[in-house]
Amino acid sequence: MSLPYNSPAALRALNHVFAGAEPDAITPLTGGLSGAGVFRAEHRGRSCLLRIQPTRDAIRDPARTHACMRIAAGAGVAPRVLFTSDEDGVSVTDFILPGPSAGPPNETAPGTVAQLAGLLSSLHAAPAFPPLIGYLDALEGLADQVLSSSLPTQAVDAAIRQTLGDLSRAYRPLPTDAVSSHNDVNPRNIVHDGVRPWLVDWEAAFLADRYVDLSAVANVFAPSPETETAFLTAYFGRKPTGAETARLFLARQISHLFHALAFLAGAAAERAGRTLDASIRNDRTLEQMHADLGKGAPLLDLWEGRVAYGLAHLRQAQDAVRGPDFAIAARRALEG
Repeated sequence: MSLPYNSPAALRALNHVFAGAEPDAITPLTGGLSGAGVFRAEHRGRSCLLRIQPTRDAIRDPARTHACMRIAAGAGVAPRVLFTSDEDGVSVTDFILPGPSAGPPNETAPGTVAQLAGLLSSLHAAPAFPPLIGYLDALEGLADQVLSSSLPTQAVDAAIRQTLGDLSRAYRPLPTDAVSSHNDVNPRNIVHDGVRPWLVDWEAAFLADRYVDLSAVANVFAPSPETETAFLTAYFGRKPTGAETARLFLARQISHLFHALAFLAGAAAERAGRTLDASIRNDRTLEQMHADLGKGAPLLDLWEGRVAYGLAHLRQAQDAVRGPDFAIAARRALEG
């Protein structure tokens, strides 16, 4: 059997999980954007997920990732962890076979929204993840990456600076509310087995503001005020206060800006020297893109698609910050 990257570390991991036996099949899996190698390994009808995380940087650290995975698995929100090696950057977990889809993200059934709220509630009540960095500090670091590249036009540069400044001034004064946080909850990192959802891909996990995860889920799965209220009610176990709703509004814009900067920073690194131009389609709303992604469209498989997706997130955050609800939410969240 040919192993990924001819990796001795992968062989050691699978030999441990399969009690010394060689896997019957190894299938590369796609869909994530983190750069990690992800594979489905099978032996005598048993399936496991092998993950190789070769890159180490200020955010990606296998030791922290594996610690968070184990805590999350213990809380019942992540698949069972079968093997980890911090030194090799390798982990093996149970493989969750996706079940029937609940439909496109913007048409999610109320029951699924409640399940996601319960999933986050369990995660946020788990023992504390290792700390790393303040979320707004990480956001400013991403902004620096984009703004120091050749990618943004003058208009995009101005939009990033103004939106980030307004959001930082509104959110930094709020009380700290740190919990064990996934920090990258998106449809690609949620696997539904037909009965319940699971969270996967823990590379970005660390101790962070609870509204990081709440806003990420709300931006995709709770597009209307009614679904947002249902989501928060299921999460808190009670109707949300005005301050909680206001804080979520602010956090949702921060989440949009984070996704904008993450996709634009990745695009800038992938094609150094490239500047945005008219060839990048920029006339589709985020809601339209999420509908297409929910139908399986390969939007994020293309460089141009990732850039357009990032710009749509930026536009969403910018419009909200410019709107009349922003100042009201900032004041109400601070009043508590």
